[in-house]
Amino acid sequence: MLSTICSMFPQVIISLWGGVWADRYNRKTLIMLTDGFIALSTFGLAIAFWAGFRSLELLLAVSVVRSLGAGIQTPCVNAIFPQLVPMEKLTRIQGINHTLGSVLLLLSPAVGGALLGSVSIAWAFMLDVVTVILAILLFGPLADVISVELILVFTGVLLLLTGIIFYLSSRKFIFH
Repeated sequence: MLSTICSMFPQVIISLWGGVWADRYNRKTLIMLTDGFIALSTFGLAIAFWAGFRSLELLLAVSVVRSLGAGIQTPCVNAIFPQLVPMEKLTRIQGINHTLGSVLLLLSPAVGGALLGSVSIAWAFMLDVVTVILAILLFGPLADVISVELILVFTGVLLLLTGIIFYLSSRKFIFH
């Protein structure tokens, strides 16, 4: 219950301001900054775990920080679609986005379990950090140029392939 409070309550509170900031400031910049902020806190958590400092309090503190970042990022992500997509395709793109989100919610526990079964939790944290860095480097300069359809398709395919690879690599009868 404490984990749920730490990961949801700050997001709910700050998202009230996050929506206003999404309307006032550059959404792409806010998305990249909050993603980087979340990755930085996760990187700090990975370093702490490698150093042997493993505590529930640290996990909960980082959960609060990540929740604050998500509370700013989520309204920005939701608000950026009309900025990138022609109005006549907006419903379709939002449908694709929500479908990918649902698929990720279903696959995340399986992929997370396979990942934690094959590497330590600190390396799992680092995977999150690396994917954020790649997203910022790849999509940061291109987000205004390429279509959101291409981003969604590429991201969905990449995440699906990653999940399949982790699942298959965790199966002993396939590779061993």
